[in-house]
Amino acid sequence: MSKKYTDQDAVDKVGGHFKLTSLLEKRYKELVFGSRPLVETESRDVMDTLLREVLEDKIELVSEEEAVAAAARALLGEKEGEEEASEEESGEEK
Repeated sequence: MSKKYTDQDAVDKVGGHFKLTSLLEKRYKELVFGSRPLVETESRDVMDTLLREVLEDKIELVSEEEAVAAAARALLGEKEGEEEASEEESGEEK
């Protein structure tokens, strides 16, 4: 099976070799510890899977601050949704 991409495509997509290396390292660890691949591939080569995930925009490199902020938004959004549902059930208003 021939590649439909080059390594340089992934470098260009994330903005440099260092960023790509960081992203691949983090995602590789996730896969080693049991995460499922986000793309289907016939290849058994983990690097092929990682590069396809990058090129198909399945993974991206975010700073720790961005990750914490996104997690906080997700948690607050869930709690707000739960509070609204609880208020609707009890007939209360904010």
